[in-house]
Amino acid sequence: MPIFQITLNGILTGCIYCLIAVSFGLSYKTVKFYNLAHVSLILIGGYTMLLFYKIWSLPFIPSLIISILLTAVIAYLIQKYIYTPLRNRGATDMAMLIASLGINAIISGLIAIIFSNQFQSIANANLPTIIYTFFNLSITKIQLFNFITTTFVLIFVFSINKYSNLGRAISAIGDNEETAKIFGIDTKKIIGRTAFLSGAIAGLSGIIIGFDTGLKPTFGTMIVYKGIAANIIGGIGNLPLSALTSIILGITENFGTYILNSQWRDLIVFLLMIIFMYCRSLKNAR
Repeated sequence: MPIFQITLNGILTGCIYCLIAVSFGLSYKTVKFYNLAHVSLILIGGYTMLLFYKIWSLPFIPSLIISILLTAVIAYLIQKYIYTPLRNRGATDMAMLIASLGINAIISGLIAIIFSNQFQSIANANLPTIIYTFFNLSITKIQLFNFITTTFVLIFVFSINKYSNLGRAISAIGDNEETAKIFGIDTKKIIGRTAFLSGAIAGLSGIIIGFDTGLKPTFGTMIVYKGIAANIIGGIGNLPLSALTSIILGITENFGTYILNSQWRDLIVFLLMIIFMYCRSLKNAR
């Protein structure tokens, strides 16, 4: 496989990691704990699209919008009725982490009961895969959609983060929530809106994964871990660096898979994270 095709495939893989990393980073900036229920949000996005578009045969655009909005609303409700009461009772980060694991287990289990544990693809297997070729580089229709959508989401999120009152409020809460309250920021409202936005992006990533590689109730954990890895390497809450790191991880993973084999795919990402964290610790120790 030519080096440019591997690079392109890596960028496209990185786009999926990028959506997950950005949505996860948005959530972390306001709640300050690793919300592993993010896995279930990705599953909800993918499986609701499967339900509306493939099973119920609704048109693509309405199915897409409904699935994203439904995932965003569920993310908001989880934040409002589970995480916020726990925070108000002084729950520790470990307690919040355990709660998120419980939420993920419940939702994943319900999805397995409703849709079964079988691998399923949102794409219609009876229709031919549309492939575009540019300068001897091949890209499928869903991969092109993935790239365009990721680019739009990044521009949208970075614009909000830098130029809007919401973005400034998110940054203020990320720096110090108590200080943000003193300056009149309604932190509960901002955290809720951030959960809604983060959930929408997570749902979109699940939809793209469902079309590209397919869905299974247990598939999301490893992908979210890779998004977390991109956040750690890029800097927790640093959305631009997390996005860039996601692309680099995707390219590195694809080259590693090509040079070695697919069994090394997951190991490569986490090996890079461990090496980076070790190098960072050495730098901080000086």
